[in-house]
Amino acid sequence: MGNKDVVGILKNRLSAIIVIARIEASVRNFDTSPFALIELKKAGVPNDVILAMVPGPIELKEFQIRPCSKSALLPAFGEFMF
Repeated sequence: MGNKDVVGILKNRLSAIIVIARIEASVRNFDTSPFALIELKKAGVPNDVILAMVPGPIELKEFQIRPCSKSALLPAFGEFMF
């Protein structure tokens, strides 16, 4: 589902609640660049629908720092010999 799909559904007079439900149930492939957001607003897309299209914050657990061994931080023997 993309931006054109959302605009098309709304132009066919389906309610914002139905569009939001469809957004939440679909694989999201929305362009939410500043230009695209302005175009969505010009097309009459309600703020609630646009908000549903914008991705949420990235969960930190995806980017956890894992401890490494001390030897991984030390240069290999002879690495800095000239």
